[in-house]
Amino acid sequence: MRALMATGSMGLAVATGACHRAPPPPRERPPATVQIDPPKERATTHLSAMGCSVQLPGAWSRTDEEPPADNTWWTAQADDGVEALSVLPLPWHVKVPQSELRLGLDDILEVRRKADVEQRGPGVVQSEREFVDDPISPGALYTTFDPDAGEVWATLVKATPNLACVFLLAQSGVNSKEFLQHAKSVLRTVVVEK
Repeated sequence: MRALMATGSMGLAVATGACHRAPPPPRERPPATVQIDPPKERATTHLSAMGCSVQLPGAWSRTDEEPPADNTWWTAQADDGVEALSVLPLPWHVKVPQSELRLGLDDILEVRRKADVEQRGPGVVQSEREFVDDPISPGALYTTFDPDAGEVWATLVKATPNLACVFLLAQSGVNSKEFLQHAKSVLRTVVVEK
């Protein structure tokens, strides 16, 4: 029994002895480093047909498996179902001088603005027209908000002397001011190829 007690005491002494020693000196630790990965770019989808192309954020698919017989328009939808796009290429009857393209854009926007009100009613709210003075391919846009339906859409137009491309970008359940910023970023990606 003494042997057990001695072993037991010895075990206890060894175990507690460690607690009575001075702690080892603190080691210098290197400062903590945090690696921040660069933000991942959001995937985009390039869509193009009939001289009108656009780079849209996210995944999109063409919805017009067969374009209309008269090749007047094409459509696409975001794969998440939140946004839709219709594109209408409008060849000018005669080549428009570069100096007159802004007037042509203004004419197209005025026709579209009136059509929006006729289709949705006088309760829609439209933003002011905004022009992008690109010397090669000027552009313009405005947004229309239908408070009853909770829908907002942007009419984006970009043109060259041969062709104007009208993009109708629609989304539901979004703030119209946020959507205007989104529409401006989309307009920057529009290319008129002719």
